[in-house]
Amino acid sequence: MRSCFLLAVALLLSFSSIAQNCAIRGQAKGYEGRKLAVVALADELSEKRLLLAQCDVSDSGTFAIDFDPQVTRRVYLHIQRVEAPIYVEPGKKYEVVFPALDKAEYKRFDNTEVNLTLLGLDNDDLNLQIRKFNADFADFIAQHFYDFATQEYKGSSAYLKYLGDKKSKVDLYRSANGQDSLQQTGASNFGNLVSQFADSILHNKAATENDFLQDYKRFSIAELFLLSGMSRKLFYENYLMSIVPPLHNPAFASCFKLFAQNLLTGQKANVQSALIKAVNVDRDLVRLGEALSFESELKSSRLKQLAAICGLNEVYNNKSYDRSAIDFLLSHVASQDSLIDEVAESMLFQLSKCRMGWNMPEVVFTDEAQDKWHLSDNQGQPVYLLFFATWSPSSLKEILVLERAKEKFNGRIRFVAVCMDDDYRNYRKYIEEHMKMPIPIVYGNADPFVHEKFNLKSIPHQVMIDANSRVAADVCPPPSDAQFESFLNRIALPVNPNSQAPKTWRNH
Repeated sequence: MRSCFLLAVALLLSFSSIAQNCAIRGQAKGYEGRKLAVVALADELSEKRLLLAQCDVSDSGTFAIDFDPQVTRRVYLHIQRVEAPIYVEPGKKYEVVFPALDKAEYKRFDNTEVNLTLLGLDNDDLNLQIRKFNADFADFIAQHFYDFATQEYKGSSAYLKYLGDKKSKVDLYRSANGQDSLQQTGASNFGNLVSQFADSILHNKAATENDFLQDYKRFSIAELFLLSGMSRKLFYENYLMSIVPPLHNPAFASCFKLFAQNLLTGQKANVQSALIKAVNVDRDLVRLGEALSFESELKSSRLKQLAAICGLNEVYNNKSYDRSAIDFLLSHVASQDSLIDEVAESMLFQLSKCRMGWNMPEVVFTDEAQDKWHLSDNQGQPVYLLFFATWSPSSLKEILVLERAKEKFNGRIRFVAVCMDDDYRNYRKYIEEHMKMPIPIVYGNADPFVHEKFNLKSIPHQVMIDANSRVAADVCPPPSDAQFESFLNRIALPVNPNSQAPKTWRNH
């Protein structure tokens, strides 16, 4: 009897878990046979990307994928370099249509966003509500933000007087006007316009709005109030006091980053000194939070630490701050607050990825036999990766130059060419035309995170991985560079004294 009860409980828990899965069904014409991935952000502050699920687009151009989003959040449907955002809620089903391939064909290496066509959604669906709000928000900006800027600057009385004087006076030696033009500017009306916009949004608020949508609207408007000159004290009391930071909400992240902007730079000398000491010497997030005590509006220790983490991201390339100190600080956060610890860990990942000394995570490509090619299989030998595309003549030339280095460094460095063509058929065609190529040629777009892992933004692109699977250099010279061989000699395995000549295929 007891075992039957336990089985029933297990089935109930299993059903409950499945019920929270999100299901997306759709069409992706032109993407047949390609890999579709569901990508989310660990949090919207760090923007570290996570893979939630993958599936293949069928030969008929359809796909079906189930995954657990855990919370209401924005995810991306990713097919190679093309991404389409969609807001998903646990337990809901969605039917979508990916844009036609010919309308989303890019030779760029950022993840280009396109819009999905959403089918059969209820009127209160989160996606429709956010799209409607975004349209109203964009319309408000288009109508009023330019007026705000011109009122503050070119619309000021001092500037208008200057234009009048310029037309009526031609004296090249006029006496300077000692009045500060900013003192003469009238009070901005932009804040009043923002208030009216906020009131209209609240007036049209639907009873079915969930917390995510309310936060999205609230913090989008809050950002406008911050730009309009609302005092930081009032802003904190209205929008940040006593909240649990909704880290999966992009509107909150954008608003909070603006609020925390420039906290670690441009302060008074004694404060700036304390901030730099907390990072470079103490290497302690708590001490850094204490050094932010001048920011009296940040009363919450949690928000203060989040602001400090955002600040460290902002000053990572600032010469006053030591990069290694920031790395150490973020890797040793022990706040006993899982929210803070996870954001710090994700921020460190984003800052250090593919930098010299970074431990490269597993990478999987596809070889010419359509088998998986694992980077980890090459551990113990440095690997030089050359990313190329068949539509890039300059990258094809680099492969030809790379062939010459193959024989000289054989057994000391492994050379691999990674094809980044969108269409797998182009890769196959290139392979068939270069069957005698002495270096392996693999297909790279099988990995949805290949661009992020290697900071891949253009073609050709080179990365050297050392024998311990760590990035050997921030900047790796291409084969045609005059420094190429000297660079390789610094990283290559020592010459085997028992080998009288470089190995060829006959030695295997």
